[in-house]
Amino acid sequence: MSRKLGAIHRPPPHNRLRAGAAILAGYTPAPACNYTEGLPWDGANPLGNDNIGDCVEAAFLQLARARWKRVAGEDYGPTTGQAIALYTAWGGYNPANPATDQGTDVLTALDKWGAAGIWIKPDLLLDIGTWFAADIQDLTQVRAAIDFGTGALCTLQLFAGDETASRWDTPPAGAAVIGGHEVVALGYTPTGCSLITWDLIMPCTWPGLQARLQAVEVPVSRDLVFDTRGLSGAGQKWDRVNQIMADALPDQHSASV
Repeated sequence: MSRKLGAIHRPPPHNRLRAGAAILAGYTPAPACNYTEGLPWDGANPLGNDNIGDCVEAAFLQLARARWKRVAGEDYGPTTGQAIALYTAWGGYNPANPATDQGTDVLTALDKWGAAGIWIKPDLLLDIGTWFAADIQDLTQVRAAIDFGTGALCTLQLFAGDETASRWDTPPAGAAVIGGHEVVALGYTPTGCSLITWDLIMPCTWPGLQARLQAVEVPVSRDLVFDTRGLSGAGQKWDRVNQIMADALPDQHSASV
């Protein structure tokens, strides 16, 4: 199976980082967490990212998949057709014109998810109210983002050899950067994290992540992050998080979805 990249990176705006810092302030991430369980991460369903640069769309669908598994107990089974439809809408891809396979701007995709949701079934639309970014220089905050959000989106720059590796660690000195790539972090231990890419679990050490990491974003959804009591996994109240987002992003719609 070939493996493609395709994430276009822009630094998250300061208000998104400010919102993340406020939401995660005082949040003590668990020593370890794992949101990969119960789903077949076997490489059989890369959502088109083996042939085209739709890694952003594939990562978003895999994050929604993991969250839906946690809250609903079922695998909705994202399809290549869904990923390509999003790639068309978000990245301007035209399957009839290979020249349009240019990847997707991650921030544009986040805003489009917030504006229109993602249809994961004919009768199931997964909304997000808004999103925040984590400080990638602070690994405690990165872990907190993964734990809080039942996974977090990570924009990476990959190095030569990464596309065929089975584990990511510190790249060799002088390794060439080969492009941007979007993945989902769905768990961590004291020594590293578990990334979903190309429908596989990619183990990555913390130094390996720091060498590649460009941004961490967490889409916020009441339905997918909070339980029926309005509490996150670590006990934050939804109303409080919603107020933090409203204060940090006064020009945005309420996060209540």
